[in-house]
Amino acid sequence: MARILYAEDDPAISAMVEFRLSEDGHHVTCVLDGGDARRLLAEHTYDIVLLDVMMPGADGFALCRELAARPDRPRILMISARVAEADVQAGLDAGADGYVTKPFNPNDLAARIAALSATSDGAPER
Repeated sequence: MARILYAEDDPAISAMVEFRLSEDGHHVTCVLDGGDARRLLAEHTYDIVLLDVMMPGADGFALCRELAARPDRPRILMISARVAEADVQAGLDAGADGYVTKPFNPNDLAARIAALSATSDGAPER
């Protein structure tokens, strides 16, 4: 199962996602601040990173660009209440593998995580 970092400033959403993904056997670490996410990303390796766009400390787009530039980049999924087409495109242009808009169904998110995990396990490079 995947090692996942979820950077989300809403504790209720963070707890719900952590619970749902843990049910599938994933190891989920949650942080409420972009700065904390940046620190953990420098110290640990994750298979998948879930990023809210609007967070204190560092916004998700900036973190996504940083991660996408790494040679060992994880899969990246943006999760945001920003639903404008320009925001979705900005996330994808920053290097995200997908963009989920809030509110979302936790089971749908789990299915996306399963798909990202499957493409991370020995699949050809993007």
